[in-house]
Amino acid sequence: MRARLALALLLGWPLLCFPGLLQGEVISADDHLGVHPGWADPEAPSPRVGNPHNSDPALQLMALQAAAARAWQQGHLPLWNPDLYGGAPLLADGQSMALHPATLLRAALPADLAQNLVALGVLLSTTLGGALLARQLQAGWAGATLAGLSLGLGPYTQVWLLHPHAAAFALLPWALLALEAAAPGGLALAVAGIALAGHPGTLAHALLILGGWWLVRSRRVADAAGILVGLLLAAPALGPMIEAALGSSTAASRGGNHLPPQAYLDLLWPGALGHPGRETWQGPGAWADSQLHPGPLTLILGLLALRDRRGRGLVAAWALCLLLAGTGLPGPINHARLGEIGVLFVALAAGLGLRRSPEKAHLPVVIAALACGLWMRRDDQQTLPAAAHDPPPSASAAALVAAALDRPILALDWAVQPNLGSRVGLRDLRGYDLPISAQTQRMLAACRPQPQAPWYPIAALPPRGLLRLFAVPLVVVHAEKPLPAGLTALPLPEEGLKAAWIDAAAPQAWLAFTAVPVRSPEEALRRVLADPGVADHPPVEGLTAALTDPRPALALSLVEDGPNALQVTVDPPAPALLVVAAAHAPGWVAEVDGAPRPVLRVGGLVRGVQVGPGDREVRLVYTPTGWTWGLYAGGVGGIGLFGLSLWAWLLRRPRSPRGHAGAPGSARGGAA
Repeated sequence: MRARLALALLLGWPLLCFPGLLQGEVISADDHLGVHPGWADPEAPSPRVGNPHNSDPALQLMALQAAAARAWQQGHLPLWNPDLYGGAPLLADGQSMALHPATLLRAALPADLAQNLVALGVLLSTTLGGALLARQLQAGWAGATLAGLSLGLGPYTQVWLLHPHAAAFALLPWALLALEAAAPGGLALAVAGIALAGHPGTLAHALLILGGWWLVRSRRVADAAGILVGLLLAAPALGPMIEAALGSSTAASRGGNHLPPQAYLDLLWPGALGHPGRETWQGPGAWADSQLHPGPLTLILGLLALRDRRGRGLVAAWALCLLLAGTGLPGPINHARLGEIGVLFVALAAGLGLRRSPEKAHLPVVIAALACGLWMRRDDQQTLPAAAHDPPPSASAAALVAAALDRPILALDWAVQPNLGSRVGLRDLRGYDLPISAQTQRMLAACRPQPQAPWYPIAALPPRGLLRLFAVPLVVVHAEKPLPAGLTALPLPEEGLKAAWIDAAAPQAWLAFTAVPVRSPEEALRRVLADPGVADHPPVEGLTAALTDPRPALALSLVEDGPNALQVTVDPPAPALLVVAAAHAPGWVAEVDGAPRPVLRVGGLVRGVQVGPGDREVRLVYTPTGWTWGLYAGGVGGIGLFGLSLWAWLLRRPRSPRGHAGAPGSARGGAA
């Protein structure tokens, strides 16, 4: 009965946390869409959002994950994202969760059902993993249930529920369980799942915790091999991420974060600094980073575990996490969140500490801890009616999509949030979040000196040469802002936004000819024509799109325009440069009539291929080096997983004593 009651609590508590699920609602932050032009009703008052600090899932992350899901639906690998920055790596942006099972669910199921299944999967995985780990550490059924509930209602799970952070954290208890149970194959799978969730910071902290646990509790070579095999299994996702980080000019901006001293007041009482959902937040720094309280009963029981040697070790690990969260560590990781992740240790200690109380009090204490956790985290997340999750855009946003024709728009100031427009099919010259490549940084600097990360607002129209390189047809502004002078307005069906044509016929590809005849393609590559829009943003490789030749450029249409490949039919009358109005990146390769040819960085920013008379079909394909090597490493990881599983099976296989009756090789067994 105790086990059944414990299982009922562990499986059923999310319905107490989100009772709206029983009415068909969705765990969602999409109420944030209602305050942005393109989704908001211009005639309705601005709605109040449930948690103002929980906007990233709706405004940023869902666009990345939807792009990855859309690629799977269309039968493409989710490698390249044409919607942001004029084109950017998709798989390399780990928060797209491109290879995670959650993305496959989003590709296969309706949006509201997939959203709930992913969120419930995170909650239940965290809770059950924590309970089983506590049970492995010799906590009773009540203590294991308490530990699992404390972890599921803990700050890292609840605050980051709709982020990749929580999806990665959900498998950390399972990895520790496999480490504790000497199951290196299971450890490898759990580590791979943590890595595929796509949040490098949580992965780094998980590896730090696993490494410390291994040193203190295991020191088995097979377990260390399991961690390594798990990373190899996730290499197809990690390889592009590492490649992008090494080529980024802004990756270091993620590091150095730590908790301000005032944040530790949260340990005295949950919500001591207020809560943004109640409009009472008064704390310094980021609310999401400073939620440290594990729950009053969990904290008390965790401190009771100090009488036990194992409990002292867990509390000491929690204290170390709190210390490192305040001091920080070197590297491009936000270490402030270690304080929230460290709640794992105090939750496990609380499960052990419950043994110090009378057995009759166990069930009331577990129920009280559950009630306390539900009260404490009541404003972190919410459910919305199904129609409010992933709502359709306004008529104005749909009109912009139809007018842009798969070309990137330019939104000034905050007219369209970066990433947000791509949820409805708008491509953008801007994007959101870090790290970005040095090349993209140059493009953003050409749009606005000293770009302001991570939103990169642009206040005025950039040089026309730059906009021509990316075939930007439209500029969009808020309704109360004036349109740039000299442009023709695009009528929109609703108020809230204004738009004007920059170049309605901007081609997505064209042939550029030089003003002076060139004797060879090599000479054409050496000649650099200055473009006023990008000339002062070196390096400039090959020919730019200045087109000083009196002959007009020859506009072309894309025969194929997929996320990872495009094809153009050319018939140049003279040596020319095929310019594709999309961002260049390492990994793009070209074939002209089936023969390889170099891909150039035109103006230092977009793709180009040298062509000449007789050339017909040009095909560009994106295959990043990190993906290629990641596949090889993943294959090695698969072999390693098989080897670990076989080794563990051989160790656990029962062996008959030598000479036992009926055993193979014995005289009696042979006669039989």
